[in-house]
Amino acid sequence: MNILFITSRLPYPLHRGDKYRAYNHIKYLSEHHHIYLFAFIQSEEEHHYIPQLKKYCRDVQVVLLRPIQSYWNVIRFLFSSKPAQTSYYYSRKMMDKVGRVITSEKIDLLHVHTIRMSPYGEEQTIPKVIDIVDSLSLGLKRRVKIGFSWKIPFYFLEYLKVKRYEKKVIASYDRALIISEHDRRSVNAGEDVVILSNGVDVIPEEEPYHRVKSNSHMQLIFTGNMSYYPNIDAVRYFGSHIWPALKKEYKDLRFLIVGADPGRAVRKLNGNGVLVTGYVEDIHTVLKGADIYVAPIRLGSGIKYKVLEAFRARLPVVTTDIGKEGIYAEPQRVIMVANTPREFIDSVRALLEDSELRRSLGQTGYDFLTKHYQWDNRIEKLRMIYEELFREK
Repeated sequence: MNILFITSRLPYPLHRGDKYRAYNHIKYLSEHHHIYLFAFIQSEEEHHYIPQLKKYCRDVQVVLLRPIQSYWNVIRFLFSSKPAQTSYYYSRKMMDKVGRVITSEKIDLLHVHTIRMSPYGEEQTIPKVIDIVDSLSLGLKRRVKIGFSWKIPFYFLEYLKVKRYEKKVIASYDRALIISEHDRRSVNAGEDVVILSNGVDVIPEEEPYHRVKSNSHMQLIFTGNMSYYPNIDAVRYFGSHIWPALKKEYKDLRFLIVGADPGRAVRKLNGNGVLVTGYVEDIHTVLKGADIYVAPIRLGSGIKYKVLEAFRARLPVVTTDIGKEGIYAEPQRVIMVANTPREFIDSVRALLEDSELRRSLGQTGYDFLTKHYQWDNRIEKLRMIYEELFREK
């Protein structure tokens, strides 16, 4: 089958959860299908990453959409019913490319990644799938509730637009995918929207539990794209409300903030035992050098890939109910859940004081991951969706 994937970002390098999902779908589907990838890039330097994607794609085509063009798009459509999420990625050039390749390459099926790119498939008549991924309206609703910025009226308007648009998109496509039951309920969808959660490539290790430490200090760690606001909010919240009490009690404790593009608000956290590293090439190695994974997530939606990565590294995880959403692991046995600063401090303290608890929680998290979050069965489910849809058409 010839499948055209359309993504808002080039799904490489893998420093964002949405990129992991698109990249792995492409990688595994390429074993049985011919994949064509169309994506936006924001700078010419991103051409450097195309060869990595050509390992799995018959063709990769990109359209340069600089941020200044995207912001102008948002202004142009500000008073339309179109959400800024989709206006940002408007391109006549991309629209024309999609139409031409569907005909010239005899594309059998269209796979559109996120509602941001939904306009590129809405008018196409071939079988088409939209991967909503997570509920954007839920993330915006939480941003409005927790924020104190002058931007809040804009976020509220965007929330109303996205809430309506999610329903329109689902009706415009033959199949819609979403990452969790919680997100499916948020978009008010029924069984017609298929739950397809994320997977992780589990790396077999000779030793069942082995931390690789370069020093004797106990280390907490948080990972993620540090230009993404829910991640920024998480580390600032931790730095203001949780870290001071822990650092006062454990003088040698360290807190690593690892991830690409940390801005000024995140870099200001450097010092007093906090290290902001920026982008690292091998996240798994960095995780193995830590002792506890903390994810004090208060915003966003969907499954947090960072938590699955921590499970893979056999790290004990402390997170919030929002950080755990879509991951049906038993609280306090597989994952520790803490929703207030006091609960977070107590949970981290319990792990710092008990090496056996750290080991057992890390191992049960890893076992849970290998049982429920392997890519193989997710890709098989996606292939079945494709084949069913193709037969229907």
